[in-house]
Amino acid sequence: MSSNRMTVALVAATLGVGLLALAGALRVDSSEAQQGSMHNCPPPGNWAISVWSGDNATEPGQALSGCGEEAVAAAYSLDSQTQVWSRWFPNKPEVSNLPPLDDKQGLLALGGSGASSAGLLLAAQAAGQLWNCPLAGKWSIAVWEGESAPVDEAVTTCGAGGVAAAYGLDPQTQIWSRWFANKPEISNLLELNDLQGIMALGAGAAPTPTPGTTATATPSTPATATPTKTATPTATATHTATPTATATKTPTATATKTPTATATKTPTATATKTPTATPTKTPTATATHTATATATPPDLVGACGTCALTDCNCSDFATHAQAQTCFNADPSDPFGLDGDNDGIACESLP
Repeated sequence: MSSNRMTVALVAATLGVGLLALAGALRVDSSEAQQGSMHNCPPPGNWAISVWSGDNATEPGQALSGCGEEAVAAAYSLDSQTQVWSRWFPNKPEVSNLPPLDDKQGLLALGGSGASSAGLLLAAQAAGQLWNCPLAGKWSIAVWEGESAPVDEAVTTCGAGGVAAAYGLDPQTQIWSRWFANKPEISNLLELNDLQGIMALGAGAAPTPTPGTTATATPSTPATATPTKTATPTATATHTATPTATATKTPTATATKTPTATATKTPTATATKTPTATPTKTPTATATHTATATATPPDLVGACGTCALTDCNCSDFATHAQAQTCFNADPSDPFGLDGDNDGIACESLP
């Protein structure tokens, strides 16, 4: 009888050791499957250009969890080829279409309730390279990897003259800084830190503007070589990310801009902005503010103030920085803040 008890005990011990070894192997496999960290996480309620540094093909939810539980409320990624934005919302797979992230991929991320007051930005490394360089005439979220360097030097790693313009977003103040090639007098983005993301525009001819009338209504119209008519997350992405933003361009709101339901940008409705019907504001581009284009990226009311519910003018802002923040929230310039299309809003303001 005692021999049987010893046999049973030995078998049980052997099974226990085997199960423990299997569990340990599974934990190792799980932890080693995808490793990395998210850099420059957004503060609560603010936007930041966050950067994933780690394994390729990492699920967005797993990568963004590196910022903390409920630290990111929404994230957008820009395809540098198609200029189409993809989106991710926590626990909303039915409206999320952001594909797995690759190493050194930048995201436009919105801080959630669990975000810390300061973003995570790790120390510099020895290498120096701008990743995800933009194509000619197109935008991309490029990422600088290396020691802190002047923007003039960092962009040259994309090729001499390869970058025409770049924008950096301060996650604390929500103010964009800018850099233009060979224009130091109007550039205030001076230096890039390790794993800092920027919105970069490739030098070269750009395609003809197609404001909002197509299904690929990307965050902007990447029509010109200036960043004023380009991407900020629009399309259907912001229907869920910024529920208040959708109210700013509803069919009732467009009635204040146009005498009819369809002519949203007719010469008569915008006489205060353009004395003539210029090609950039022709009546044919009526889809930009119709009932079908209700989404506003990412939150015009938050960026511009209550004037976004009707119409914003330069007189609605006290400083150029405030006007530029509103303009950068939707560089397609629905309010006409950039009269000469040079990427600078309300230049007469202090």
